[in-house]
Amino acid sequence: MQIEQLTLADRNVSEGAQDTALLRFRAVAGRQDVSLTSLIFEAASGSLQTATNYRLFYGDDGGSL
Repeated sequence: MQIEQLTLADRNVSEGAQDTALLRFRAVAGRQDVSLTSLIFEAASGSLQTATNYRLFYGDDGGSL
């Protein structure tokens, strides 16, 4: 399985904003089926201690969300 991080546009997000993309990535599994069962996030700066209610959106048609 190959995972590639995709870029996000620079933007300002206000406190309490909802449905804000934090990370975009593309995962490709060559010739076999793969089941992604967990993701572990680590903050490059700051803290994730107060971050709650994460959701993972996915698209399986090759398009963007």
